[in-house]
Amino acid sequence: ILLAACSPAPSGGGDGSGGNDNGAVAGEVTGELLYFSGRPAPQWDLVDTEQTEIARRLEGISAVSSPGDFPRFGPVAYHILNPQGVAGIPDEVIAQDGTLLVRTGETYSYYSDDKDLEGLLRTSAVADGVYAELGIVEVSQKGSK
Repeated sequence: ILLAACSPAPSGGGDGSGGNDNGAVAGEVTGELLYFSGRPAPQWDLVDTEQTEIARRLEGISAVSSPGDFPRFGPVAYHILNPQGVAGIPDEVIAQDGTLLVRTGETYSYYSDDKDLEGLLRTSAVADGVYAELGIVEVSQKGSK
């Protein structure tokens, strides 16, 4: 089993120095709800403030062993897609039940979601209405609007 010895590297091609952007992230990053329902996965845009928080929560996360059944079918998983290489965010992240799968380039690593990235993505997905696309009403959506 290979474990990464460091936190996920930014995929934006930066040297980690922050350059002139003061560590800011901006660009097109997409969230995707993996519900394993047989339907296409609903997607939503992650706004700049969410991107900044995602990058913050990915800093210094703890490597874990590769789970045997990740992601599992049935329950919800959250998928971050970063095709433009926004600095501070890996190319791809899947969050499910306290575990993160992080892909940077061709390297896949597993981490503990000890900073609750999954909770951030769930809140963002609910606020964007992606559960409604699957005909699911989340408790936090009930009574709103």
